[in-house]
Amino acid sequence: TGATALGQSLGDAASLTALHIRGNRIGAFGAGALGLALSRLVQLESLRMGRNGIGESGVLAMCDNGLTNLQCLRHFECGHNGLGLAGTRRLPPTLLKLTTIESLDLCGNGCGPQGLESLLTAFHAMTKLCDLRLWGNDLHHEGVRVLRLERPSLAIYL
Repeated sequence: TGATALGQSLGDAASLTALHIRGNRIGAFGAGALGLALSRLVQLESLRMGRNGIGESGVLAMCDNGLTNLQCLRHFECGHNGLGLAGTRRLPPTLLKLTTIESLDLCGNGCGPQGLESLLTAFHAMTKLCDLRLWGNDLHHEGVRVLRLERPSLAIYL
């Protein structure tokens, strides 16, 4: 697939600082291939991969295959990927290791209030987080009530 070819070509791009692959429908298989490449992109600061339809298995593949190695990552966009509740629950262990994230976009994944609740520990630990985008996740009033991040420099978009 195209994502596999991209993943292979990224092996020689260790100094890459931004990778924006929005709207390419790479799916779960492509996310797995990209995850393997991410383990080598240790200087990556910005990863924007919304609207790729990676789903639960795709986010799991990325978390297992290299997303945690991105210790310079400041901007991570993974919105509109169909993660749902199950996929969202796969993110917290990885997010806890990505302490440099300043902006996080998980919009439109349909995680619901339970998915948001599973992310709260990670959000609290992400002390550099100043821009959090969660609209389009069917949070309703329960989700808004659980979201208690009292940090003056944090902008939350619901």
